[in-house]
Amino acid sequence: MLVEVILFLVVLGAFFVRWLLRDFHFWAEQGVPSLSPQFPFGNIGDVITMRKTTGECYRDIYRQFKGEAACGFFKFSQPALILRDPDLVRTIMVKDFLKFHKNEFEISKSVDPLMAINPFTIGELNEWKRARTIQLPAQTLSKVRTMAPEMVRCCHRLTDFIRAHAGKEMEAKTLTSGYT
Repeated sequence: MLVEVILFLVVLGAFFVRWLLRDFHFWAEQGVPSLSPQFPFGNIGDVITMRKTTGECYRDIYRQFKGEAACGFFKFSQPALILRDPDLVRTIMVKDFLKFHKNEFEISKSVDPLMAINPFTIGELNEWKRARTIQLPAQTLSKVRTMAPEMVRCCHRLTDFIRAHAGKEMEAKTLTSGYT
């Protein structure tokens, strides 16, 4: 009887592990270059163990796929995609947004009203369309060209400010408010 129980638990455990790993072949099946995931964290083990920040982890994944339009990785067993090609980003943000509008960086308007209308953090489709109609006219090529020299001047002022306060403690809010 004990042997049957142990055998049952081993088989059950094998099926459970197989079920957990079912999505680890997703990017290979899609033909998208990707990293090999490590059970149980996928490709974000360094973030979970706090050896890297999320941004550092994503940057390292991004840099491993030079020359590729996109690369896949895994957050635990969930497939995730990093886009590298500007034309692909444009296509997704304009034409295929319906398929890609949900992401992990959704921000509530009550927490940060400005960041909540960033096209990369809007999760609701109708809200994205509304924000896009507001923001798009301000981002025409002629308006961006007009703003570019002022943006360069702001960058130089910020650089000078940082150099003048090098080695001193400073709040990020003070720093960023001086940039705008």
